[in-house]
Amino acid sequence: MNKINGYTAEEAGSLVKYVCEGKLKGKTLTRIFEEYAARTGRAKGSVRNYYYALLKKSDDEDVKKVLNGTNLKAEAIKPFTDEETDKILRAILTQKSKGISVRRAVLNLSGGDDKLMLRYQNKYRNVLAKQPEKIKAIMEECGLNTADGEQKRIEDRINELYDGLTGRWAFLEGPDRRAKPALYSKLMSAWGFTGYLCPLTGESTLNVDCPEVFLPVTIAHEYAHQRGVAAEQEANFVGILASIASGRPAYVYSGWLYGYQHLSNALYRADPEAASACMAELPAAARADFVYNNAYWASWEGPIREVGETVYDNFLRSYGQELGMQSYGACVDLLVAEFLPLT
Repeated sequence: MNKINGYTAEEAGSLVKYVCEGKLKGKTLTRIFEEYAARTGRAKGSVRNYYYALLKKSDDEDVKKVLNGTNLKAEAIKPFTDEETDKILRAILTQKSKGISVRRAVLNLSGGDDKLMLRYQNKYRNVLAKQPEKIKAIMEECGLNTADGEQKRIEDRINELYDGLTGRWAFLEGPDRRAKPALYSKLMSAWGFTGYLCPLTGESTLNVDCPEVFLPVTIAHEYAHQRGVAAEQEANFVGILASIASGRPAYVYSGWLYGYQHLSNALYRADPEAASACMAELPAAARADFVYNNAYWASWEGPIREVGETVYDNFLRSYGQELGMQSYGACVDLLVAEFLPLT
């Protein structure tokens, strides 16, 4: 059987068996993909994409052997018509203009249906990336401000972000700063970066192409560097706390979600089943954000990213951060000490 996304016939059979066993236990495909990814070290988005690619080739003789007796088949999904797409975009953009996030907008629009919510979100992201002129035209048609209201809200009163922590840590007081969106954001995604602090100018530069849900906490992270927090694990921790303490919904949600991601990843390495069970208890909107974020970064996997991470790892080690890129995930101990001091 020809490889699909690098899987052999044995690996394909292993995934099919895992899916069948998971379905018998009443698990959702999302949870199954998460668990299988954790067990095999693959990206969840890659596992999902392979699974559906396999089902679409069910007429192939070798694929038939793998699927034999499983009753697994790809569900036919009727694409949105142009009229339906325009209706979806109008609804999402109208809610965004009122300060509602895309995540919340698609949740409202789907009536809580997880699959439909993900389809709405993917359709919006796809049009935003490939047909930005269509987004602008619909906004003008609806009489909405065509400026990027979401990013403006995120950056609004940015220099007050750390006010909630300066009483605890006075050294976090600092001069007014501004985060700069990178024109080369897609290149940053290829390298695996969400943001960085230029050591020559002290200016924060942001990847504005990656999922916006983590943009607020990324800003907080970079501002921690500007206020003297050099170590990456400490900047992550301080950025999460600043976001949560800010009282601004976009930052609060971003901070909690990012903190959960760190803790969940650590739990996965120790107990994948327990981590998947915890993930299943999250609200549908939060799970959808993780699905989209994982799929986005899985799409950038490749040699360019590996080179970029290697270069940055060496850069971090060059100025005393012995953990290198691993330091980004090393704030788990700090989070546990902060929120679970007695465990």
